[in-house]
Amino acid sequence: MTCVCQRFIVNFGMDRLHGGETLCVRLGSSDPWETRIVENFVDTNEVWMPVWGLGMSYQQESAANRRSLPTPAAFTALNEGYRLFDTASRYRTEEALGAAICSSKVPREHLFITSKLWAAEYGRANTQYEEQCRRIGTDYLDCYLIHWPEPWNSQGKSNRESRAETWRQLELLLESGKCRSIGVSNFLPIHLEQLIEDCTITPHINQFEYNPLQQSKEIVASCREQGIVAQGYCPLAKGNALRVPLVQEMASQLGKSPAQVSIFTLLWAVAEISPFPGFTPLEFAKQRCYHSQSFFTGPYQIQQRRKHKSLASSELTSTQQIFDFSLTAEQMAKLDSLHQNYRCTWDPTGIE
Repeated sequence: MTCVCQRFIVNFGMDRLHGGETLCVRLGSSDPWETRIVENFVDTNEVWMPVWGLGMSYQQESAANRRSLPTPAAFTALNEGYRLFDTASRYRTEEALGAAICSSKVPREHLFITSKLWAAEYGRANTQYEEQCRRIGTDYLDCYLIHWPEPWNSQGKSNRESRAETWRQLELLLESGKCRSIGVSNFLPIHLEQLIEDCTITPHINQFEYNPLQQSKEIVASCREQGIVAQGYCPLAKGNALRVPLVQEMASQLGKSPAQVSIFTLLWAVAEISPFPGFTPLEFAKQRCYHSQSFFTGPYQIQQRRKHKSLASSELTSTQQIFDFSLTAEQMAKLDSLHQNYRCTWDPTGIE
């Protein structure tokens, strides 16, 4: 699923769309597959989120690159049609994103900005939210997430109690109109079940790692069951998926890049019917098979071995061009076999 920039739209003859229009999934809908083309995200009482975005984590980069890369990368992405940007206090890139937005000509209402409350900030959602908005230079966030299911400042409370307490604070942000949607990140099915039992509002989003080496299908299934939009991050496993011989072989056969094949696996994770030879993801989209999931790609993941000061627009565009080819059921079964339960980020398994 992808946020469609104009170049992507032209590839499929969807010329009724224009440059700023974006394919989105509706949050908080009784129909978790509901999609729509949106340009102005606040010109409606409903919340629509682009199904493609740019992650703003640079923690694996050198200190120099963490200072120099984020703003030009986000600025390039803005020019290439990206409208969903995902940052966090943990990433320390909120100011950089704000600078890129300020330098661009994209109106704020045409953007969907997500940030996150870190584990050390449990219980302080309201004050942290205000500070994070200030750092980005915006009056509101389109989505605010609890970043990690285990608090670092529980003060004698159980993890479940701390999650519920902080989630109620996010509910108040939503109910007061300060934030347009709320969700969680790295939550396992058990964490979701407990939160839904303990609180009033079901999370709109759960964001977690998904790639050929870490196919978190049980989390996808749990999200689908609860009507929660699933977001996959690290679709290239920080470059590790691109070095897998099978991924490289399929990419060569299809005339695609290893990155495009790797991201393709995420599309099938939420397909409600089995893939058939000759069906492209665009045809599946018409049957409303996978619209409940979106995913992010980060600058490091796109560049994998390169340490550029900014992103080439061709790199950002190529990772979006994944809707014009198909894999057979046999090919997808081979990609499924790559699952190793390998995590290139922190592992929430074992958190009570």
